[in-house]
Amino acid sequence: MLGRLYLAVLLFLCWGNIRIIASPAPTLTQQCSPGNDACSKSRSVPLPMRKSRGARRFATPNIERNVLDRFITNAQRMANGLAPLPPSWKTFKGSKGVFRRQNGPSPAIQALPQATPTPTFQSYTGHVGLRDPNGGSVGYMNHTATRSGLIGVNETIAGALRVQFRVRWGYTIASYSPIVMENWDSGYKDSFPLLGLINANATQDSGKDSHTHDPMGFFLGGIEVPQDPTITTPQYLNNSFTQATGQESEAEPNVWSIDIASGNITATWTDSSGHSIPVEMAVVNGVLVATNNLTYLSTVMGDNAQITSVTLHFDPLTE
Repeated sequence: MLGRLYLAVLLFLCWGNIRIIASPAPTLTQQCSPGNDACSKSRSVPLPMRKSRGARRFATPNIERNVLDRFITNAQRMANGLAPLPPSWKTFKGSKGVFRRQNGPSPAIQALPQATPTPTFQSYTGHVGLRDPNGGSVGYMNHTATRSGLIGVNETIAGALRVQFRVRWGYTIASYSPIVMENWDSGYKDSFPLLGLINANATQDSGKDSHTHDPMGFFLGGIEVPQDPTITTPQYLNNSFTQATGQESEAEPNVWSIDIASGNITATWTDSSGHSIPVEMAVVNGVLVATNNLTYLSTVMGDNAQITSVTLHFDPLTE
């Protein structure tokens, strides 16, 4: 009986040693297989890890994801809980030179400061002075019209005609420019505000060549604003002389040239053929007139006429 018990215990111990030798505990280099009890039990015990001297492999997926995030839009980044990327610029060389193009989202558009528009014209206001051939003052254009509706002479600046004209911005000379009479006689101001030349003889032919034409004479008076403000040829426009005398006459308002630097004002009559006729100014018996031949005018008027050759000068108002 004891011999059988001893044999059973011996067989049990031998069988246990065989199983332990046949199934050793898994090592770091072994793979666990299903049904391996020793492997399953060993999962509950953390295996010792050797520190790596290089980059750890498990960090690689995170680095790659950060790089890929740069290939998506900011909307997609924000949808994924990521912060938006700042705008980036790339430089390209095209046919018109080097330029930059923006990648990524557009920056906020900021309103540009409003540029002050450059005016097209500059206005000048002042009086028209009359000077004799020696440069002495003869007086000023009078703001009160004569009985014939013409421009007379005032010896002092009190009561002088105040005028205004415009010069294109950046220019120093106004050519074929109209002149507005600001304080012209109340009887003519509203209807005939433009200072111009009025043909003194309705029968004289202003269409003849200026080189062969007989001497011409012109009055200075007020003219209506024409329907075409740019005309530079004689027109039968309403004017202060016709209003006062009933005599129809051709008239031109765009005859003036003003040199801002020197203040000199000159006039040029353009006949119906387009010929330019420079005219001279004179004061005849207190009335301002213009002619293309001052010598002939003196001969026609005779010795009894008081004729003074004058030039026109713009005297600007000072504030």
